[in-house]
Amino acid sequence: MQADAYGMMILPSGDTLRNVLRTHTAQTIRQVFKAADSVAVERNSLIESYKWYSEGYRYPIFETIQTFILADGAKTVNFETAFFFPPQEHYYLETDQENRKILESLNSNKKNSALEGSTFNAFPNPMHTQLNVEIFIPIEAKIKIQLRSVANKSVYINENKGKFASGAHHFQFNVSQLAHGYYLLNIWADNYLFSETLLKD
Repeated sequence: MQADAYGMMILPSGDTLRNVLRTHTAQTIRQVFKAADSVAVERNSLIESYKWYSEGYRYPIFETIQTFILADGAKTVNFETAFFFPPQEHYYLETDQENRKILESLNSNKKNSALEGSTFNAFPNPMHTQLNVEIFIPIEAKIKIQLRSVANKSVYINENKGKFASGAHHFQFNVSQLAHGYYLLNIWADNYLFSETLLKD
């Protein structure tokens, strides 16, 4: 495995990630088995994967995987696929403070970010039977709200199709059935992240 590229990635949403690192992993597999006539048959294959990582995110943003059959000095494609993991859909563990701090630092350094003026409020805290979340976004953006328990179980995810217009938006959640304890609230406006710890009494 080696890091073989470094640069910028433009996402389908139009957002740009800088300082993206690509890693390349190659694994050769040699298989020897006996056919019906007890003749040993050897088959060699190669698995190559590329992963693109951006600072502060737990998972690769993009990944490609290819498998090849190696025979007679030739390399023939056997299978290939790719995966895209949008940054705004990455989930974070409560214990993953290091990446969260990096992301918050990166967000605070985006002086020209159009979403820099976004604000949010979650109340009451402690929660009783109902949680209210208010968010203001200066431009149109996709809003996603995630509530996780200390045991890292996602108890609620509100991911709306499409985008919300600029302005203030209010959400209400019934939390009466939640167990007592602490919860982590994550709010994304596109890839702009807000977080707060809430107590359910």
